[in-house]
Amino acid sequence: MNLTKAENTIVFQHNHLIRTQMKMGQTEARVFVEALRCIHQSNDELPPIRIHVDAILHGERGGSAYANLKQACRDLFDKELNLEPVEGGNKKGSFILTRIVSDISLDTGTGYVTGNFAPLIKPYLLQLTKAGNFTSADIETLLTLKTPNAQRFYWLLKSYQYGKHEYEPTLESLKYILFNDEFIYPVFADFKRYVLEPIMKEFTSKEVGFMVVWNPIKTGRKVTSIHFEIPKADTLVARQLSLGLNPEIKPPTNTVVPTSKDASSTDKAATILNSLRKKWDFASWQLAIVKNAIGADEVKYTKLRDTMSAVNADWDKLENPPAVLWARLKKEFTQVKKACDAYDKA
Repeated sequence: MNLTKAENTIVFQHNHLIRTQMKMGQTEARVFVEALRCIHQSNDELPPIRIHVDAILHGERGGSAYANLKQACRDLFDKELNLEPVEGGNKKGSFILTRIVSDISLDTGTGYVTGNFAPLIKPYLLQLTKAGNFTSADIETLLTLKTPNAQRFYWLLKSYQYGKHEYEPTLESLKYILFNDEFIYPVFADFKRYVLEPIMKEFTSKEVGFMVVWNPIKTGRKVTSIHFEIPKADTLVARQLSLGLNPEIKPPTNTVVPTSKDASSTDKAATILNSLRKKWDFASWQLAIVKNAIGADEVKYTKLRDTMSAVNADWDKLENPPAVLWARLKKEFTQVKKACDAYDKA
């Protein structure tokens, strides 16, 4: 599948990139989102960046608008990142220093921002649905957020949307991630008033619907941490993304998977499929793929059960257990991989 930039409605980042310290202004964040829109996860290489200014300025014109855009491009270019390596087996303390973009330019004549992603940023932006440990976000939702740092905060909290659905950073570490400065807003009341409350108001609005609940944690009389309860990603698109599937691909409509109510209590396959549906958030058409792969084969059933048990044993250690399970099923069952490949080529 070769989607054009205009068809991309969902963007992706590796969680290592999301969770690194990175202050980003509102216009700069818009440039970044539109740059991410250029990427499709089936690409082999990062594409060039090409964004019409209307996608960033939304009708704003004049010298001040272009001056803000010019500064945002400069800020994005100057952004130096200290990232944890993506590849496993790296020793503790290993890091990669890179930028997001290697070059970026603004042509006021053509009305386009163009540029290229930095080479070392590739594993943090591309083919993430295969690698795992990623977070996705709806572009329309991201562009709805107006409060400074709201986009960065939204990405950060969403990266903890699987597993325990909670995040409890120290106040200093949170300020460092958002502002590159742990000493900013030394009085918590100011941080609450100027950062937390405006952003949370946007998150819980009807337009965004990200119903985060937060509570300050005190050591003595001083707030030292904040506990965030993050809503579970329970929409169809979120389930597809968590399973490493392409959300633009529509599932077949003629597949029906029986639930435990429809199946015999002695039907092992129905029992295990019901577990995949309820605990692992597999959608019905993903269940159909698994059902067809297992059939009535006792050996395959045992293999599936053992694979699920192995992933479940590490549930609390994994960033995204459903994605890990799905990746293992594609590796263990040829028919599952073939079905997914067929969807990708559709």
